[in-house]
Amino acid sequence: MRWLAVLLIYAVGSVLSLTGMVWASALFLWNDIFQPLEFARNPGALPVAYIVSFILLFAFLQMWVRGKVRPLGGVFLYAVIGLIVWLLIVTMASPFRHVTVEGFITLLKYLIPLVIIYTSTQNLRELRILSFVLASSVGIWGAQAGLHCLITGPNIFMGIPGGQMTDRNDFACAMVGTVPVLIYFAFSYSWRYRLLVRVIFGLMVFLTICAIVLSLSRGASLGLGASALLYSVYVSKKKIRDTFILALIGAITLVSLPQSWWDRMNTIEVGSDQSEGSARSRMNLIHGAIRCTQDNPIFGVGPGGWLEVAMAYTNDDHNPHSIYLVLSTETGLPGLGIFLLIMLITAWRVNKVIRLAVKRKQVEIARLGTAFLMAIIGLLAGMTFLNRPFNEYLWSWVCLANVLAELYFHRPKELGILPAKPALKPTVNPA
Repeated sequence: MRWLAVLLIYAVGSVLSLTGMVWASALFLWNDIFQPLEFARNPGALPVAYIVSFILLFAFLQMWVRGKVRPLGGVFLYAVIGLIVWLLIVTMASPFRHVTVEGFITLLKYLIPLVIIYTSTQNLRELRILSFVLASSVGIWGAQAGLHCLITGPNIFMGIPGGQMTDRNDFACAMVGTVPVLIYFAFSYSWRYRLLVRVIFGLMVFLTICAIVLSLSRGASLGLGASALLYSVYVSKKKIRDTFILALIGAITLVSLPQSWWDRMNTIEVGSDQSEGSARSRMNLIHGAIRCTQDNPIFGVGPGGWLEVAMAYTNDDHNPHSIYLVLSTETGLPGLGIFLLIMLITAWRVNKVIRLAVKRKQVEIARLGTAFLMAIIGLLAGMTFLNRPFNEYLWSWVCLANVLAELYFHRPKELGILPAKPALKPTVNPA
């Protein structure tokens, strides 16, 4: 019966896309998380990704022609265009063009729709809808995984089948980025059935955190710790109290954890000499990736090119297990710099929105900006040891965070905010 529910979502989303651009964006983001395979036994037999991409593009064009969409510009748009241009340059400069061209096209399949979603998101309502779709979609699976782990114990095989989060570590890191937005809705939801919905979101937060911890993912545990630290140091207004509460909860959690979690975390060692097999392999890949970067500092080896040289540098055919080393080896140091610059600019702009919103007592905006910032920081920390710097879930939150900043600074009325009035100069009475 599940395939009927999936088919219904596609049908309703397609029809709604004719009435509002936000529904086409929501359908694309939902599909990108799941890429449901219920319609065919063979993955890819039905090209749903192409279908929803066409719906997104068609909805954007017809809404633009009708004057229903005023495309957003701004720093993020130009930065992503610059990133795409650089990816094209390193693709054409690579000696492995038969591989890198395909890698470049794969990245375009997401970056171009992401640009469309960014430019077409127009107001606070649409930001909430897209945030709800992203967070609740992952949160539902996270809550299921958390409940399963509480009943049966740690699970290293959890994931969302058929989409971008089939791998346990990718899924666990996505849950780290989801928790702050779930908390936002738990505190800020104020429409129908408010109490019930807030309780549901609160329960999803608890179960999702349980799933993160009991996934035994070291990167996700690091991301969860970074999110908690960011909250106590930056977000909290009562830092001493909240730090004490977080420390108490952390202590109780650590005492309650199964031995398998401790065994997994004890494999983390600082230094190049590693005793655990997985850690030794990763250190070997890290050293090889650093040497590859030193040999190709400007253009790298192109998108997907690392696997063409991995055996020569490491005698191993795996990725280097670090998004930053994937970037430096495949796009060169300039590509790594562009990536970091986009993340830093995003954090700086959202931080500025939060500070101004707090100062002006715009609680809703401050909460949403804080949720976006914590989601991005948690994802970046958790993905430190993963292989996909262009992870769609991370870039979705970066996109929405920049929409919030762009609207706040240039279209405040779309967020329900009246622009600040300039101070009136005192007039001098001639008399």
